[in-house]
Amino acid sequence: MKLVECFRRFGGDYEETKKRLYTDELVTKMLLKFLEDPNYGRLSHALEEEDFEDAFEAAHALKGVSRNLGFSGLAESSDALTELLRGKTATQIDRKMCEELWQQVARDYAQVMDALLWLQSEMF
Repeated sequence: MKLVECFRRFGGDYEETKKRLYTDELVTKMLLKFLEDPNYGRLSHALEEEDFEDAFEAAHALKGVSRNLGFSGLAESSDALTELLRGKTATQIDRKMCEELWQQVARDYAQVMDALLWLQSEMF
């Protein structure tokens, strides 16, 4: 089944996601809708601009969507970045740790996107 293969490609939990969304059709629809989610781009831009408040909000949103859709790795890495940024001013941020966590988010995001683009190509 292509949907199960997609989850395998990004290391997600298909069964848990299906419990939340009930049908393969809805799971597929929501996964493909993630291709348009703006939070990764927003996070990238906010970090470049050192707008850590917006970076926190984008990382938090990315974490929530990732958790709901079963993107386990991306949910964990965006959660770690969210917690690093939570309630901190620019002078309080550990820049080295922030960069390391951001790089992990980027790797996890790329893995999810590759799997979703594969699924999309298989569906249409």
